[in-house]
Amino acid sequence: MHGFKNAEDYYSKSSCKAFLKTIRVPTLIMNSLDDPFLEVSSFPSSSEVSPQVELEYHRKGGHAAFIAGSPWNKSGWTETRVPEFFKTH
Repeated sequence: MHGFKNAEDYYSKSSCKAFLKTIRVPTLIMNSLDDPFLEVSSFPSSSEVSPQVELEYHRKGGHAAFIAGSPWNKSGWTETRVPEFFKTH
C-alpha cells in the first residue's frame, strides 16, 4: 500500500532514527513511557543520537500531554521544560 510492502517496511523507511546522529544543533527529544501510540522499543538510545541531542523519557505523559500539577491546578510540563531548554542553549 502506498509503495510499502507492509507496516514494518513503512516504519523502517519513515523513521527519523537514521538522521538523529547527524543533528548539529541542540535538540530536545521528549517521550513518555506510557505513550499509547509508541512502543518504548522505538525510542532512540543515546548511542543512536548526536551529542547535540538530549533525550528525556518520562514515566507519565501520554502521547503529548505531559500534564503536571494537581487535578485542581494542572499545568503543562512541556510549556515549562522547552523554554528552560532554550535558555540553556
